[in-house]
Amino acid sequence: MLDEATVEKRLADRISRQALLDKWPAPTISFVLAAAVLLRPFGGPEVHREQLRRILDVAGRRTVDFQIMPLDGHEHPYLGGAFTLLTPKGRRETAYTEIYGHPRLITDPEEVRQYTERYGVIRSQALTQHESLTWLEKPTKAASASKLPPTPPPSTSATPKSPTAPSSPSLPRRGRPSSRTLRRNRKDR
Repeated sequence: MLDEATVEKRLADRISRQALLDKWPAPTISFVLAAAVLLRPFGGPEVHREQLRRILDVAGRRTVDFQIMPLDGHEHPYLGGAFTLLTPKGRRETAYTEIYGHPRLITDPEEVRQYTERYGVIRSQALTQHESLTWLEKPTKAASASKLPPTPPPSTSATPKSPTAPSSPSLPRRGRPSSRTLRRNRKDR
């Protein structure tokens, strides 16, 4: 268990990092959140509602790529724990993990490559940005009433098509992002 001073310091650090989102030029950010995290009302209904509103605000910015990993997905590379990929302008990409309070900065190119590959697979299995924003609006509205919606089904574009199932042209195509797409998402950070 953490002492009160450590909790307060970590909270202040997290809040100060949020100021980076409002700097100009805005950083290019891409992230995937598990639906389970968004449904869990940490801090009670009011705190949960404000957290969801903040995520919706940030996720709607044009420099942000936001996706949700649905609950009904099978195993995926995200199960090994959260990680962050950082590509500072003019520098090599690094990875960062923090598990049970043990931070680790990863600079080995091969290990970083593995995290980058894992992130590509995660993005290909997650909902599209449009689907994610649409889904996130539901628990944001429902949080005030403490009624949270079920996780959405996976996009029809990612499921195998049966001979009798009609295709859905309204949903964007989801696929594994190319290395070109990943580079574009990391450009100018």
